[in-house]
Amino acid sequence: MLISEIKTPTTVEMLLEVISSQLSLYGQRLLVTKPELDFVKNGVELFVGDKTLLCCMSNQEMAEDGLTLNHLHELLQSLPAHELITATNNISESFRVGFEGDDEFVEVISYADIKKSTTTKREVMVTDILLVFKANGTKVYGDAFFALAFKSESELIEICHELHISVS
Repeated sequence: MLISEIKTPTTVEMLLEVISSQLSLYGQRLLVTKPELDFVKNGVELFVGDKTLLCCMSNQEMAEDGLTLNHLHELLQSLPAHELITATNNISESFRVGFEGDDEFVEVISYADIKKSTTTKREVMVTDILLVFKANGTKVYGDAFFALAFKSESELIEICHELHISVS
Protein backbone atom coordinates (compact mmCIF):
# COMPACT_ATOMS: atom_id res chain seq x y z
CA MET A 1 0.00 0.00 0.00
CA LEU A 2 1.36 3.41 -0.91
CA ILE A 3 1.10 6.25 1.57
CA SER A 4 -0.79 8.29 -1.04
CA GLU A 5 -3.50 5.60 -1.13
CA ILE A 6 -4.31 5.94 2.56
CA LYS A 7 -7.71 7.44 3.29
CA THR A 8 -7.82 9.49 6.48
CA PRO A 9 -8.20 8.99 9.33
CA THR A 10 -5.71 6.16 9.63
CA THR A 11 -6.46 2.92 11.49
CA VAL A 12 -3.93 0.68 13.22
CA GLU A 13 -4.28 -1.82 10.37
CA MET A 14 -3.51 0.81 7.71
CA LEU A 15 -0.46 2.14 9.55
CA LEU A 16 0.77 -1.38 10.23
CA GLU A 17 0.60 -2.14 6.51
CA VAL A 18 2.66 0.97 5.65
CA ILE A 19 5.27 0.18 8.31
CA SER A 20 5.46 -3.52 7.36
CA SER A 21 6.40 -2.55 3.80
CA GLN A 22 9.38 -0.56 5.13
CA LEU A 23 10.43 -2.87 7.96
CA SER A 24 12.96 -5.14 6.24
CA LEU A 25 15.08 -2.24 4.95
CA TYR A 26 14.54 0.39 7.63
CA GLY A 27 13.43 -1.45 10.79
CA GLN A 28 16.33 -0.21 12.92
CA ARG A 29 15.99 3.41 11.82
CA LEU A 30 15.17 5.84 14.60
CA LEU A 31 11.85 7.64 14.39
CA VAL A 32 12.00 11.42 14.13
CA THR A 33 9.46 14.20 13.81
CA LYS A 34 9.31 16.97 11.26
CA PRO A 35 9.47 19.69 12.30
CA GLU A 36 11.49 18.58 15.32
CA LEU A 37 9.53 19.02 18.53
CA ASP A 38 10.52 20.45 21.89
CA PHE A 39 8.91 17.91 24.24
CA VAL A 40 8.28 20.31 27.10
CA LYS A 41 6.68 23.03 24.96
CA ASN A 42 4.98 21.10 22.18
CA GLY A 43 5.35 17.35 22.55
CA VAL A 44 2.64 15.33 20.79
CA GLU A 45 1.19 12.03 21.91
CA LEU A 46 -0.38 9.62 19.45
CA PHE A 47 -3.09 7.36 20.84
CA VAL A 48 -5.03 4.26 19.89
CA GLY A 49 -8.14 4.27 22.03
CA ASP A 50 -6.96 5.01 25.57
CA LYS A 51 -3.44 3.62 25.00
CA THR A 52 -0.45 5.78 24.13
CA LEU A 53 1.01 4.65 20.82
CA LEU A 54 3.90 7.08 20.60
CA CYS A 55 5.14 10.01 22.64
CA CYS A 56 6.71 12.37 20.12
CA MET A 57 9.33 14.66 21.57
CA SER A 58 12.68 16.00 20.44
CA ASN A 59 14.55 13.71 18.08
CA GLN A 60 17.35 13.33 20.67
CA GLU A 61 14.87 12.19 23.34
CA MET A 62 13.21 9.78 20.91
CA ALA A 63 16.66 8.35 20.06
CA GLU A 64 17.50 7.97 23.77
CA ASP A 65 14.25 6.02 24.21
CA GLY A 66 15.19 3.79 21.26
CA LEU A 67 12.05 4.57 19.28
CA THR A 68 12.62 2.75 15.99
CA LEU A 69 10.37 1.59 13.19
CA ASN A 70 10.59 -1.93 14.72
CA HIS A 71 9.40 -0.54 18.06
CA LEU A 72 6.39 1.12 16.44
CA HIS A 73 5.61 -2.06 14.48
CA GLU A 74 5.60 -4.16 17.67
CA LEU A 75 3.31 -1.69 19.43
CA LEU A 76 0.87 -1.64 16.53
CA GLN A 77 0.70 -5.45 16.41
CA SER A 78 -0.60 -5.48 19.98
CA LEU A 79 -3.47 -3.07 19.27
CA PRO A 80 -6.95 -3.58 17.76
CA ALA A 81 -6.69 -3.35 13.96
CA HIS A 82 -9.72 -1.12 13.33
CA GLU A 83 -9.01 1.49 16.02
CA LEU A 84 -8.20 5.00 14.79
CA ILE A 85 -4.93 6.81 15.44
CA THR A 86 -5.63 10.02 17.40
CA ALA A 87 -3.41 12.74 18.85
CA THR A 88 -3.33 15.46 21.46
CA ASN A 89 -4.86 18.76 20.41
CA ASN A 90 -1.56 20.62 20.21
CA ILE A 91 -0.59 18.95 16.92
CA SER A 92 0.42 21.33 14.12
CA GLU A 93 -0.59 20.89 10.49
CA SER A 94 3.06 20.39 9.50
CA PHE A 95 3.52 17.47 11.95
CA ARG A 96 5.02 14.27 10.49
CA VAL A 97 6.63 11.17 11.99
CA GLY A 98 9.07 9.11 9.98
CA PHE A 99 12.74 8.27 9.70
CA GLU A 100 15.78 9.40 7.77
CA GLY A 101 16.06 7.17 4.71
CA ASP A 102 19.21 6.83 2.64
CA ASP A 103 18.81 10.23 1.00
CA GLU A 104 15.73 11.85 2.51
CA PHE A 105 13.07 11.84 5.19
CA VAL A 106 10.55 8.98 4.80
CA GLU A 107 7.12 9.82 6.21
CA VAL A 108 5.25 7.15 8.18
CA ILE A 109 2.28 9.20 9.44
CA SER A 110 1.34 12.88 9.29
CA TYR A 111 -1.19 15.39 10.60
CA ALA A 112 -3.53 14.61 7.70
CA ASP A 113 -3.63 10.90 8.67
CA ILE A 114 -4.56 11.46 12.30
CA LYS A 115 -8.07 11.82 13.70
CA LYS A 116 -8.09 14.93 15.82
CA SER A 117 -8.92 14.37 19.47
CA THR A 118 -11.99 16.01 20.96
CA THR A 119 -10.39 16.65 24.33
CA THR A 120 -11.27 19.79 26.24
CA LYS A 121 -8.95 22.68 27.00
CA ARG A 122 -8.77 21.51 30.65
CA GLU A 123 -7.74 18.00 29.60
CA VAL A 124 -5.05 19.41 27.32
CA MET A 125 -3.65 21.62 30.08
CA VAL A 126 -3.58 18.74 32.61
CA THR A 127 -1.88 16.50 30.03
CA ASP A 128 0.69 19.20 29.21
CA ILE A 129 1.45 19.75 32.90
CA LEU A 130 1.90 16.00 33.43
CA LEU A 131 4.18 15.85 30.36
CA VAL A 132 6.39 18.56 31.89
CA PHE A 133 6.56 16.54 35.12
CA LYS A 134 7.57 13.46 33.10
CA ALA A 135 10.15 15.38 31.06
CA ASN A 136 11.77 16.60 34.28
CA GLY A 137 11.83 13.13 35.84
CA THR A 138 9.21 13.95 38.48
CA LYS A 139 7.10 11.01 39.60
CA VAL A 140 3.38 11.79 39.60
CA TYR A 141 1.23 9.84 41.97
CA GLY A 142 -2.55 9.78 42.45
CA ASP A 143 -2.65 12.75 44.82
CA ALA A 144 -0.90 15.10 42.39
CA PHE A 145 -3.04 13.92 39.49
CA PHE A 146 -6.28 14.38 41.41
CA ALA A 147 -5.11 17.77 42.66
CA LEU A 148 -4.77 18.85 39.01
CA ALA A 149 -8.09 17.29 38.07
CA PHE A 150 -9.95 19.49 40.54
CA LYS A 151 -8.21 22.77 39.74
CA SER A 152 -10.26 25.47 38.06
CA GLU A 153 -9.43 26.44 34.49
CA SER A 154 -7.89 29.72 35.66
CA GLU A 155 -5.68 27.83 38.17
CA LEU A 156 -4.56 25.44 35.42
CA ILE A 157 -3.74 28.39 33.15
CA GLU A 158 -1.65 29.92 35.95
CA ILE A 159 0.25 26.63 36.44
CA CYS A 160 0.82 26.39 32.67
CA HIS A 161 2.27 29.91 32.58
CA GLU A 162 4.58 29.07 35.51
CA LEU A 163 5.82 25.99 33.62
CA HIS A 164 6.19 27.97 30.34
CA ILE A 165 3.43 25.99 28.63
CA SER A 166 1.60 27.96 25.95
CA VAL A 167 -2.16 28.06 26.43
CA SER A 168 -4.46 28.77 23.51
